[in-house]
Amino acid sequence: MSLFKENQILPIGFDTAIYLINKIPQNILLHLSSQAIQAIQYKSTIPKCNEIQEELNKNNVSLEENEVKTLIHAILMIFREAALKEDLTEQEFYQFLSKNTFIKSETNTILATFWKEKRLSIEKSRIPIVGKIVDFQWKLGVSFESSHCVDLSQAFVSILMKVANQDNVVSVYSFEMTISEFENMFKSFEQMLEMLDLL
Repeated sequence: MSLFKENQILPIGFDTAIYLINKIPQNILLHLSSQAIQAIQYKSTIPKCNEIQEELNKNNVSLEENEVKTLIHAILMIFREAALKEDLTEQEFYQFLSKNTFIKSETNTILATFWKEKRLSIEKSRIPIVGKIVDFQWKLGVSFESSHCVDLSQAFVSILMKVANQDNVVSVYSFEMTISEFENMFKSFEQMLEMLDLL
């Protein structure tokens, strides 16, 4: 069993991330791995870039902000893909990274051993299969009347989304929101953008 899907192209920057993973001390690698497991189970947020950077500085490891982001995203990706596999063994975890990357043996052993210790505690049902939005359409409309009100004149937003799963099967979702519901959603997106700026 492979950690990633067959013929899956690893993201740009993954080799750089492996170089960075090789660089960091064991205690920070284990800390990041623990945070990644928590994050993919939605038990905590993803590791914060500035906090990891501070920890690295304390350990005399100097990385730029974009390097720390690359490091965090790679570790999240590794454990998310591992969590989506049924019964992925420590050996299979180790062999994939050993065969497909230039990860150091001792670093790989740390990650694989950590996976062995944590994989049984991961509730697979809580690891969501993340879809990809392939189409997003919206339109603004006005309801003039309903069965409850003859003169309604109420604006609404109609949303249609097409989402592809990991097997590229597309599902279509549509819904309508009142303007106040749309404004609340917009505020949530603004908060998400603020959080992304902090990474």
